[in-house]
Amino acid sequence: MTAWYDRYITTKHGVQGGAPIIRGTRTPVRSVIELLRIHDNDVGEVRRALAYLDPAEIDAAIAYYNDNPTVVDADIRRQQEALKQFHARA
Repeated sequence: MTAWYDRYITTKHGVQGGAPIIRGTRTPVRSVIELLRIHDNDVGEVRRALAYLDPAEIDAAIAYYNDNPTVVDADIRRQQEALKQFHARA
């Protein structure tokens, strides 16, 4: 079954480690979700921070997350661990 957001969200081998991204960009869904968390779920703040995205693209990322939280949360954890390892080597 195809969700409405499938036209906006994709994965691409070699881009963001294969994590879900907004189609036509390298922006991962995790970035939208992390910004939402930072800004207390204020979608307006996310739209200002990611002004190069259409509102529909941001809405699609949020809808994708709502349907696939384990996928995005795993990507967030993977990214946090990679950053932690990077800082440990620096």
